[in-house]
Amino acid sequence: MASLVANSWRESPLVNPVLPTGGLNSLNPLPPVAAVQPSNSVQAVGPLSEAQNSDLALLSRQTPSQNSTGSTDKNQNIECVVCGDKSSGKHYGQFTCEGCKSFFKRSVRRNLTYSCRGSRNCPIDQHHRNQCQYCRLRKCIKMGMRREVSNWIVRY
Repeated sequence: MASLVANSWRESPLVNPVLPTGGLNSLNPLPPVAAVQPSNSVQAVGPLSEAQNSDLALLSRQTPSQNSTGSTDKNQNIECVVCGDKSSGKHYGQFTCEGCKSFFKRSVRRNLTYSCRGSRNCPIDQHHRNQCQYCRLRKCIKMGMRREVSNWIVRY
C-alpha cells in the first residue's frame, strides 16, 4: 500500500502530478494558436481565422493613445462633472467639458443671474444642458466649480 504522506514538497502528488503520455498538450483539446516570444512579438503557430487576422491587423495599426494598455489615454475617459460629456480638462477646480467651462466663465465674469421656468430641478445632462441656465449654474457650483480658481498661469 502506498503512503499518502510525501517526504518533501517535490514528491507531493499535488505539486508534481503525473501527466498523461501525451504531455501537457494532451490536456488541452484545442491546438495552440500563437506563442509569445521573449521579444514580446506574437508569431502564429497554427492557422488563424479571418476574425483573428483582422484583430491582429487592427492592433498593429493602433497608436499608443488608442491602445487600451497605453498610458497616454488616462484622461480621455473622464466625464464632465456637470453634464457628463467628455471632459477637456480641469477648469475652475473640476473636470468639465468646454461647454460647461465657457458657460461658467461667462456667468461668473459678467455676474449674470438666471431664473428657472420650472421647479428648480431641471435635468442637466449632455442633451438638456442648454435648456435651463439657472439649474446649470447651480449644478456647476454644487459640483465644486469655483470662481476663485484661476485658470491662468503666470509666467515670468
